[in-house]
Amino acid sequence: MRVFLIEDSAIVRRWRKGLLSGLEKIKVVGDTGEPIEALNQIRALKPEAVILDMRLQKKYGVDLLRCIREITPSPMLIMLTHKFYRSPLTSPVPLQADFSFDKFGEWHKLSDVLNTLVRSAPANLSA
Repeated sequence: MRVFLIEDSAIVRRWRKGLLSGLEKIKVVGDTGEPIEALNQIRALKPEAVILDMRLQKKYGVDLLRCIREITPSPMLIMLTHKFYRSPLTSPVPLQADFSFDKFGEWHKLSDVLNTLVRSAPANLSA
């Protein structure tokens, strides 16, 4: 599965990219912390999944999520948030994220979901 990672902290992005690259059949095809660059790269690279942080410095992740949803074909969207920011108004699920995880305490759930998706995906979606 081809994955694109959006995280504004270069250190955290590098760490998450390393964790993702350790998962079987997951290939990080791109990463950035810049919303406009992310949109351009997602259009060009056409990943099957995008993992994005809800809080970005230059633009909220929920705004970026809405923009990514307009891309055709739309990738699966996985939003990383913090449990303290979850509320009915900011919950990613109503805002069209396919999955939402606490970025600090639920990383294992993200890897479980990605592994499940890879196992159930057609062979052409494997990295």
